[in-house]
Amino acid sequence: MSESLHMPANPGEAGPEPPGFQLHAGQRTEESGRRYGWDDEYDRDVWRLRELGIKAKVAHILFDRIPQPWLKDLAKRWARWRLSTGLGAESAASGTRVVTYFAQFLASPAVCVVRLDQVDRPLLERYLAQLHADYAGRVVHRHFIGQLNLFFLAIRQHGWDDTLPASAVFFHEDFPRRDERLPRALSEPVMTQLEQPSNLDRWKNPAHRLVTLILMRCGLRITDTVRLPHD
Repeated sequence: MSESLHMPANPGEAGPEPPGFQLHAGQRTEESGRRYGWDDEYDRDVWRLRELGIKAKVAHILFDRIPQPWLKDLAKRWARWRLSTGLGAESAASGTRVVTYFAQFLASPAVCVVRLDQVDRPLLERYLAQLHADYAGRVVHRHFIGQLNLFFLAIRQHGWDDTLPASAVFFHEDFPRRDERLPRALSEPVMTQLEQPSNLDRWKNPAHRLVTLILMRCGLRITDTVRLPHD
């Protein structure tokens, strides 16, 4: 009797849809979208990387905070091109965040740039000043300048928009200076004190004393040292 519920009275007529038919149809549509991922994802403001067959730590690339349609289109072309060359999704997403920051700067009332041909060197000098105010002394300061420079370079190389002024470029002097880092090695007087048996004996746990000796004599990281097999 259960079979008769799913069979049409006339083989030429369509019978009632079996339970769950709409769900399966939706799944087929979704699977079709995965086979043609770029056709479905490119126009979205949030790219779902899994739908593009990309497995990465980041799940999405976001364009939804770029208010200028002309800039959003360029950002998408840049991101798609970078992904197609094998660049990691994390790097592509990071570059898009830089363009997003630049877009917010352009849309601010004090700047109000509405066309790419307005992005000239004087504007970039204002951008550098804003970037310094927001990120001075942080690692991302140099990153935001370098990534935007690569974005401009890609626009010129691929001819995506010929209205970008030739003066829209950053120079070496625009990048903040790198702070000189202190040497990671301990000074000789400090090492001498650490190697003294009386100081090593201050460890109450013999295993900790042994780990300290291994670190000093082998130069291993602490995580590698504690994972050594017992001998």
